[in-house]
This record gives sequence, C-alpha cells and structure tokens, in this order.
Amino acid sequence: MRPDFSCAVLLAALVAAPALAQPLSPEAGPVFEDSTLPTVRLTLHPDTLAWILDPDNAESDIEWRATFVWDDGTAQETVEEIGFRLRGNTSRQAAKKSFKVSFNTYQRGREWNGLDKMNLNGEHNDPTVLRSQVAWGLVRAMRIPGSRTNPVRLVINGDDFGVYANVEHIDDEFLNTHFRDGSGTLYKCLYPADLNDLGSNPAAYRDLAPFGRPVYELTTGDGDHADLAAFIQTLNRTPSATFPETIEGVLDVNGYLRVLAMDILTGNWDGYAYNQNNFYLYNDPELGLFRYIPFDLDNTLGIDFLGRDWGTRSLYDWPIGPNTGAPPRPLAKRLLVVPDYRERLTFYLRQLLNGPYAAAEIEPRIAVLRTLIADAVAADPYYPRDYGWDADDFAASFDSGLGGHVDYGLVEFINTRRSTALAQLDAGNVAPLLSERRTSPARPFPGQPVTVRVWVEDEGTPSAVDLTYRVDGGDWQTVPMTDEGDGVYAAAIGAFDRGTTVDYTIEARDVVSQTRTDPRRGIEAPASFTVVSPASTGLVVNELMASNDATIADEAGEFDDWVELYNGTGAPVSLDGLFFTDDVSEPDKVALPDTVMAPDSYLLIWADDDTEQGPLHVPFKLSARGEDAALFMDDGSGGFTLIDGISFGEQTTDVSFGRNAADPSTFVLFTSPTPRAPNGVSIALEATAEANALAILSAFPNPVRDRLTVSVQVASSTRLSLDIVDMLGRQVGMASPRLVSAGEHQLTWRGELAAGVYSAVVRADALGRVTERSTRITILP
Repeated sequence: MRPDFSCAVLLAALVAAPALAQPLSPEAGPVFEDSTLPTVRLTLHPDTLAWILDPDNAESDIEWRATFVWDDGTAQETVEEIGFRLRGNTSRQAAKKSFKVSFNTYQRGREWNGLDKMNLNGEHNDPTVLRSQVAWGLVRAMRIPGSRTNPVRLVINGDDFGVYANVEHIDDEFLNTHFRDGSGTLYKCLYPADLNDLGSNPAAYRDLAPFGRPVYELTTGDGDHADLAAFIQTLNRTPSATFPETIEGVLDVNGYLRVLAMDILTGNWDGYAYNQNNFYLYNDPELGLFRYIPFDLDNTLGIDFLGRDWGTRSLYDWPIGPNTGAPPRPLAKRLLVVPDYRERLTFYLRQLLNGPYAAAEIEPRIAVLRTLIADAVAADPYYPRDYGWDADDFAASFDSGLGGHVDYGLVEFINTRRSTALAQLDAGNVAPLLSERRTSPARPFPGQPVTVRVWVEDEGTPSAVDLTYRVDGGDWQTVPMTDEGDGVYAAAIGAFDRGTTVDYTIEARDVVSQTRTDPRRGIEAPASFTVVSPASTGLVVNELMASNDATIADEAGEFDDWVELYNGTGAPVSLDGLFFTDDVSEPDKVALPDTVMAPDSYLLIWADDDTEQGPLHVPFKLSARGEDAALFMDDGSGGFTLIDGISFGEQTTDVSFGRNAADPSTFVLFTSPTPRAPNGVSIALEATAEANALAILSAFPNPVRDRLTVSVQVASSTRLSLDIVDMLGRQVGMASPRLVSAGEHQLTWRGELAAGVYSAVVRADALGRVTERSTRITILP
C-alpha cells in the first residue's frame, strides 16, 4: 500500500467480534490444560542440586542453570539454559520443597508458551495436593483475575519428586495475558500488608520491610510508590459520607468483593482480610482503578494453623479487626460497613453457593482431579516426608480431617461451609451491579468509532441498561445498550473529530425497578473521554504485530513484537525529536534515534524490551490484549503533538494489524503480514443465513513436527473442529471439537506423523450449517 498521505489520515477501528467488558480468564492452553498429568523433567549438575537442597541454603534465591523438558504424553518440548531455584516462604524448610523455573534468566526476553517463569509448588501442607487448584478454579469461575494452574509430575535428574501444582506466575506476562492494558504498576503485598495509612511520603511504603523483605514490593511498572500511597490515603482518610463515591473512583470495588466472597467460602485465612498477606494490587491504567489479585491459595478449604474453625465462621465478621488487638483491615472493614457493599457481597456469596461452589458443580471436578493424580501421589517419595502421610491418608483426606492442621476433608469442608453459609446469608435483592465500564478503543483517535461497554450482574436479566452522553457540553441524549451476551452491554456512539470531549454515564434497572448508575452520581459527575489530536503529516503507523511467533526475526534472530512506520511524504523524514509510545497518556515514553527515512520507505520498530539490541528496540513490549501504538513530536513548548497512531484491540499470534490497502483510513487484519513492504490482502468475515463465516488466521509453526496450533476467527457461535488430512484425503489426526462464541480461537493438534505434506482442515458447524476452510502444512521428520 502506497497511499497519498498529503493530509492527515483519520483512523477507523476494525469491525470485528465485540471485546468483552470484563477480560475473561484466558484459555488454559497447553501449559495449564489438566485433562492429563504432564511431566516436567529438569536436569542439572548433581552437585548443584545437592547445594540447592542443603538446609543451610534454604533461603537462597540463586538461579542455577538447568535443562527443562515438558512432556505431556504426546509431545515433548526442551528448553536449554533455564534458571532454577527454590521458591516460597515456609515451604523452604519443608522436605518437599517448591521451585521456580525462569526461562529468561540466561536469555533475556525469552519466553516459553508465553511464560517468563513457572512456579512448581510442592503443596506439602495439603494431603489432597489439590486444595489450591480447586480454589484457583473458583477464582477463575468468578471472573477474578487469577493464576491458571494444573497438576504436574516433577522429575529432577531422573528422580521422581512427586506431584506438584503448576501455578501461573504473576508478572508482566500475566498482566498482558489477563488485562487489555498490562502497562500499569503492580505491587506484591506480603505480611503485614494491612493497607493502613503511613502518611503521604511514598518512601514510607517503599521502605517498609520489618522482616527484611518489602511489604509493598513494586513488581512491574515505573514509579516510586506514589500511586499506592495516594490510594491508601484515600482508603483511610475519606469521610464516611463521601466514601462510596470516592473509593469507587480509585478501586474496582466489585472485583474486591468477589475476592472477599471467595476467601470467605474457601476459608482463605492467609489473604488480606484476615492475615494481611498474599495479594497483589494492580493499578490498571485503562480503568484508572486499583484491582486486587489474590495470591497463594494453599491455606484454604480446611487447612488451619491458627486454631480457628473456618468452616463455620461468620460470613460478615470474616475480616479481623481492631477489637482483636490487631491492626484494622480498612479495605475490608470500611467496605462492609456500607450497606450497599454488604448487599453486593451477599450477592456474590449467593452466586458462588448456587454456582461453582454447589455440590453438583465442584464435587465432580474434584473427583476428576483426584483420579488424575492418585497413582502419582501413591508413588511420590516426598509425599510422606513432612507429615507421614501415605496413600490411605490421601484417599481419606477428601472426606475427613487427618488431625493436626488438617481440620476437614476437602469435600467435607465444602459441604460444611456451604450449609453454614446458606444459614447465615442476608435476605434481599441487590440493584444491578455495574463493573468494567470502558470505552473501546480506550483512547480513540479521530474518526475511530467508539463503543461504550459495561458488565452487568443481577439476580435476573436487567429490564433496561441505558447510556446517556453528551458531546462537547451539548445536550444529553440517551440510547439503549444492547446485550452482547455473558452480561456485557454495549452502545456504539459514533466517531468524533479531533479534540472532541464526550461525557457519559450508564444506568441499569432491574425487574423490581431498582436502579444503579455508573459513575455513582450519574450526570452530576460523569465519566468522559477526549479524542486525541494528530498533526498533519505523511509519517504513519502502517502495520503492527503484537504477538510474533514465526513471522519475522530481528537482528538477534528473535521473534519479537514490531511496529512498521511508513514515510509517504515524498521527501526524506528524520525521526530525530520524535517519540514512540504504547500509551498516549505517556507520549514521550521512548525517544527515537536520529534515523532518516527515505521517501516511500518502511521502518520497523522492535517492541521487545531489549534496548541493548539497538536504537530501534524500545523498552517495552506490545500487549496482545490491545493498547496504543503512536508517534509524537516535541511541540517546542514543553508539550507533545500526536503525529499518528492507532488504538488496537486483541491480537492473534502471527496475524498483523495494518492499514487497509483499499481504504487507508481503516485498519484490518492480515493473515499474510508484510513487514517492510506494502500491505497485502485482509480478512473479511460476514455471518450469513446459509453458513457460519470462518477464516483461518494462522497455522503455526509451519513446517511442524508434533504440535500445530491453528488460529481461526468465526462470526457467530459455532462448534469448531480441526482435522489433519493426508494427501489421499484420509483423516490422520484431530483436535477435540469444542463450542465457541464469535471471535478468535485456537485449536491445537498434537501427535506424530510421517514427514510429508498434509492439510489442516477447520470446520465450523452452526446449527447444522457447516463451513470448511483448510491450509497446507508440512510435517518435518
């Protein structure tokens, strides 16, 4: 594409499947899939392993070189030169220790299946080895951002180390996977993280380390704890009369109440509300709110070291408070004295009890996991070493306690907690709950259509959800929001010129005429957004890829995220004085080098967080969940002027997003990316009455040995299947069919075939209307 850029180009968004207001938990993928028991094999020098396991070195965090092998029974993957060390707190003193694997310790920026690190938890306190995994399943069922997990068998230097919980590490990769904008600050909060006011100086929170490690550790993002200090002061100092309105401007209140409901029903005494421990706070830049992320869920579902009966404890007196002589827990205590928030907590408790915590839902799940690991637990040489448990104890521990710190059997606790909770629940019907209010795109560019979305929860279907908005202070107008499914409501309000400010508010009404407005005061204090204002120039963002697995490698041979610039001015253009960013609210994020682009030329910027590789490598990665990609220039007066950019949505691996060759004012997806070249042919999908629209976005890797992932896009709900077919038309492999909603999905085949040429055939079956697409693949020997 070589369009005429003599004037500013107005960008329009790709019309595709709607982005959910609440980013659902990502699919388990091959690493966290739990229908089989994968084996993790680690090989390192025997002397090194002996040093790691020596009790004198239990507190060491030295990472040692090792070789990692993942074996899921059908395929093996090997990663050389990984970092390996102990992890955990009290588990370091246990006979069955926990470990951390780091894929990027010795190769900066390296990932394996989208992970920088892997946590292998020994679960030595739990005779079922499954409590944390059951609890994490409830977290994900409640749409709380939380770690994916599955059981694995660990083998080190050929020796069986037993059954472990593979728990997703919470870091920048986690943020990019679970949130649309993962660029915010993330704080790891450990005992005694009570969130009490330490004053306005950020250093008071940064330097708090009574046990030699930070209580509030800045894990990702830039900052000096100023945002955390401001949040904690707001939490503690806001007068009661204005507390609800104020706290909802800085905290995802509903998100925390969902966590609190989960803590109460799982008996999680080692989190914030009781033990001021084990949580993360993420300052989400898209929502402008802090979000609570739970962490370390092994002391749950009947495990007790404090002499309390967590199966019968009062639902509403769960948080420990000043009447005990302990510091208050303001995040929980201040919320629960507000009647509205107590009603919301009750709603979430009832939602859990009638849904994922119900016997018909949770007990079959436990039974499947129990069967999956039973033989491996019986053969686990480390299982008996801490508490003397054996295979009989494993079998008994699901239905009865074993004494000591195991007060209840796993299923026994759930049944007890369910019955006592149902007896304690308040009565009543809550007004509709509104969460995850956002615009899409988050920061619209001129001419880019804007949609407002919100996640609505209620005992039934709301009778109405309306959006009220005004443009540049004009008259207010109200439009109904459409139910997109899964509780998400949306309203498209058009595209706007540069500099336009739009104020808006949302109101939901239930069948008994209870209403709720978000923001809380409605049009008296609405939400708003302003369309960014680009300068007129011919230098543009032309194409980008936020998930590059096999498309193009940089100078170091690494497949990293990239953004392509195009100079359509007809004259040389210097990048000196220009800035590139993935967040338009931070326009000067990285200064570009003094590079001159020739007329009609293309230039790649590598977003790989590895500036040591060259001046065109920037210190951040693009988020495949969607964010900004924009160019700014210094306006000479202390400010910055936008040159060009795009706010993009969720992306698919090895599919690029770029300007439409037929209409440069719009951006589209390309299954055949064209870095450093004119853009190619785009994907176009239309749902029809005759068939379900289907497109294959990518098949990777290709050539393939024993695992192929096919990324597809469908225009409506359908049943997707994948077959591997040889040149005689015979099916020689398949991936399990599954029901999916409209949007992008991945199907993975694993197996072994003779070398040769095959077809990957994807079928979409929507109510008997079948559409088929295929792509050619090559199997390597």
